[in-house]
Amino acid sequence: MLSEKDTVTLGTQQSSSSKRRKTTSIVWEHFTMETFIGGCRKARCKYCLHTFAFGNGAKQLGTSHLKRHLGICPKNRNSDRKQELLTLTPKDKNEGNTSLSNPKFDQSRSREDLARMIILHEYPLSVVEHPAFINFVQSLQPRFKMVNQATVRDDCLAIYQKEKQSLMQLLQTIPGRISLSLDKWTTEETLEYMRITGHFVDCDFKLQKRVLNFTMLPYPFTRNDLSDVILTCLTDWNILTKLSTVTLDRHHTDDCIGSNLKDCLSSKNMLLLSGRVFNVCCCADVLNLIVQDGLEAINDVIHKIRESVKYVKASQAHEQNFSKLFQQLEIPSKKDLCLDVQGEWNTTFLMLEAALEFKQAFSCLGSHDSNYEGAPSEDEWKKVEVLCIYLKVFYDVLRAFSEVTHPTANLYFHELWKIHMHLNHTVTSPDIVIIPVIRNLQDKFDKYWREYSLVLAIAVSMDPRFKMKFVEFSFSKVYGTNAFMYTRVVIEAIRDLYSQYARNIPGPVPLATYNGDQSSSNNSFQINDGLQDFDQFLSELSGSQQTKSELDQYLEEPLFPRNQEFDILRWWKMSAPKYPVLSEMARDILAIRVTTVDSESMFNTGGKVLDQYQSSLSPETIEALICARDWLHHELETSLDTVLNMSDSTLSTAPLKLGAWNQTIPTKLRYVTRGNAQCFPSVKWKIYSAAQTQPVIEVLAEEEREMWQACRDILTPLNLSVEEVDVILSKAFGWTHSPYWGEEKTKTVPKSDSVNEMVDYLKSLGISDDDLYKLLKKFPEVLGCGLNEELKKNVGILERHWGIDGKTLRSVLLRNPKVLGYNVDCEGDCMAQCTRCWARF
Repeated sequence: MLSEKDTVTLGTQQSSSSKRRKTTSIVWEHFTMETFIGGCRKARCKYCLHTFAFGNGAKQLGTSHLKRHLGICPKNRNSDRKQELLTLTPKDKNEGNTSLSNPKFDQSRSREDLARMIILHEYPLSVVEHPAFINFVQSLQPRFKMVNQATVRDDCLAIYQKEKQSLMQLLQTIPGRISLSLDKWTTEETLEYMRITGHFVDCDFKLQKRVLNFTMLPYPFTRNDLSDVILTCLTDWNILTKLSTVTLDRHHTDDCIGSNLKDCLSSKNMLLLSGRVFNVCCCADVLNLIVQDGLEAINDVIHKIRESVKYVKASQAHEQNFSKLFQQLEIPSKKDLCLDVQGEWNTTFLMLEAALEFKQAFSCLGSHDSNYEGAPSEDEWKKVEVLCIYLKVFYDVLRAFSEVTHPTANLYFHELWKIHMHLNHTVTSPDIVIIPVIRNLQDKFDKYWREYSLVLAIAVSMDPRFKMKFVEFSFSKVYGTNAFMYTRVVIEAIRDLYSQYARNIPGPVPLATYNGDQSSSNNSFQINDGLQDFDQFLSELSGSQQTKSELDQYLEEPLFPRNQEFDILRWWKMSAPKYPVLSEMARDILAIRVTTVDSESMFNTGGKVLDQYQSSLSPETIEALICARDWLHHELETSLDTVLNMSDSTLSTAPLKLGAWNQTIPTKLRYVTRGNAQCFPSVKWKIYSAAQTQPVIEVLAEEEREMWQACRDILTPLNLSVEEVDVILSKAFGWTHSPYWGEEKTKTVPKSDSVNEMVDYLKSLGISDDDLYKLLKKFPEVLGCGLNEELKKNVGILERHWGIDGKTLRSVLLRNPKVLGYNVDCEGDCMAQCTRCWARF
């Protein structure tokens, strides 16, 4: 006999209730079932204790009303997170036919995600013990059991080991060699670490790089210790036979690599050209050190200019007085005064360059402001002017290096040759007032050129746009009548290298007998047509005639047209059937790392230092976190690039893998679909050829010219020339045809307020002036896009739906700036059957 109210727990019903369907809904985590007199069963909310009818006897009601209450219960602190508890999932392909399901929680999966987050974003391991972080995670998922610092460290090490095994498998599959680059890091306690990065071209002719080791160096450190570190790395990764070259940073020289490493590799005939191109010194470090010596030579003058700029920018009153002064002097300046950043010489150059335009104002400032003193003299300004002319070429060259995301070795010969010619011209000029300084710097550059011009020349010869022709031309300018001697050294080295590859690659196809369709002459499939005597005749004939090698054929063919968008690795991929041996040689040569610094550190003259948190970790943990971050970051970028470059036909079904997360792109579209479905209305534009735009400003009315000039003034401080600015504005606002705008684009005169607002917004995303230079060169049309309806919307999509922000956002924008302008309401998470979706780019 039941009492007036008898509480029955789930799964303990009496025989009559055992016949009923088992209650498995998620709502029973928040309700208890109670049985009343007469067999009436009710569900009681655990939070507000309100009861709801559930059944009577054999009759049982559903749980929809319980779920509705769960979402609005005033006592339920999780009611505002009902999406965590109740998720809509489609039953079939028909829209609107959905059901409520319980998302499965996986503690181990969440722990792995937490470890990946810590690795990718360089959070301290102790973040798992921060009270605010614990509360935040609990508010998102109360079922997650927070781990301690030791456990999350073990999880990070497990990810490191797992990713290392995957990378080892990848390295065994690459067909070519691996070039190593070494750069030194120090801790706050001056302990030294060596980061070893491998660079290679994969099976798809894509340039790749991976951090292989981050090893603490022994103390005291000897050159044989460095050899041991490299040998340990090669042996550990099982790539000893794949080593191509080793590139060293400023802290090491060729002598740092002991003879034991070269002897080990030479004994097994593993070195290219018997080790003549084995060592490469980081050219960015060399150029930065040369520039640093030049700056130190006039350090006292630079100090005066820096203090003068500080004085002007110290207060608004000083700036206003200075502004009135240079307006009275009618100084036509397009630059703003700026201060430099310690350790980044490019900022010092920009400070000096801007100050030169105001030198007359600084010279007169003392007579207008009695508090100002220490203005540079006329002779000192002359020194700065000469030095800036000298620095400009270094600045342009290093900025060109920094603009390339994946630099191949062929890119460096041209730029370094420009520096060589500039220094020679500077030293012979009679106007030089600091000629001893320049001569000293020229000697240092000549030393680098003598030692490494061979490997740079070999690399540029693998560029079908230049081959040996540019080497011959460059050497004639540098060496004059002796150029043939240096050219002969290069061509002999190339032939020796080709012979080395020809011996190691079995069965190459001679160029003279190459045919696009070789199925009929394949050795594995012989046709018995009774012409064996004819085959023997051809064999004897070819043996008596000299057949041109692939190298000779390649060098004799006409140069490929120079194109700014030329992809050299893709060219060699397409030419591999024609040049099977030479393409393997080019693959390894182009993968040589000429500089050890990253693009964002190209102008950095200081050393690389681990922060206080990283310095406190054990060497094992530091290596695991730094290496794993590089591997996971590459995995994340690869997954994103896969989506950005995915074709329409594959986008609807391809899975997107981001680390431990697997998402399948949904098939439901909001506005953009194929066929007769709703889509964005087309924008009417007009097309104008480039011939119609020269020069744009001259065809404008007076007021429009002023508007155009105002936009020029905004963009030229980004180190863009007036011609470059005109090209950018023309493409952005319809004066020059751009494929980006589709079929039609109307000419409009840009407004300075809009351009300035656009530039300010891009800078707010962490885009520096140098980054803006790169971005506008790649995607000038961004200035003509809508700030709110396109740029801000797309950046919001990247942040909210992809978790891309901060440095990762900057990297994405520099690599694929069109994500700023290509947008659809589906937020890129769709089938993308249109041509305007940023996900296709």
